[in-house]
Amino acid sequence: MALQIEQIIIGAIESNCYIIWNDETREALVTDPRADVERILDFIDQEGLRIVAYPTTHAHYDHISKLKEIHDLRPAPIGIHPAALSWCFTSDFNSYPPFYQRPEKPSQIEREWKDGEIWTDAGFSYEIIHTPGHSPDGVCFYFKEDGILIAGDTLFKGSMGRVDLPGSDPELMPGSLARLMELPDEVVVYPGHGPSTTIGHERRSNPFCR
Repeated sequence: MALQIEQIIIGAIESNCYIIWNDETREALVTDPRADVERILDFIDQEGLRIVAYPTTHAHYDHISKLKEIHDLRPAPIGIHPAALSWCFTSDFNSYPPFYQRPEKPSQIEREWKDGEIWTDAGFSYEIIHTPGHSPDGVCFYFKEDGILIAGDTLFKGSMGRVDLPGSDPELMPGSLARLMELPDEVVVYPGHGPSTTIGHERRSNPFCR
């Protein structure tokens, strides 16, 4: 199997950064770089990888606070949902809880996610699934051929993302979760926090997915 994935737990809130790479081409995607840039790049260098894209699931500080820093060191296209651009890097971010800090804006954001788009990086195709609820810009990345879902803060093992933050919408979250429950049982879910799970497990046991 060409696709390999490494979970790196970073920061005080223990966010998951994923390095997804092609074992044949050594090209890699880095999702949601919250902190520990040196640790991420050490892994990249030890494995002999080359970063070809930074897909971001949403623009909360605990997921993209080091995006500019790592992008400056290893430039590659950044993808983000346009709903984030109106608040994430602006003074509106000051409405967020005190422990959140406004992230620095990268010099260039090359991609704006649209629901249903298919992107190809490192030889892998993945679908953008817009999943508002936790945040207006939340997306998941569905690697259909490889049977994995990068779920951000939409779906966790046994739970879901918070819907009590500025920009959250508890009325939209059930619809977003329902979309994910349409995926096959065997799809492995890699959430923004906590351990991995499967769609089938969450369909059967997650109270928010029933």
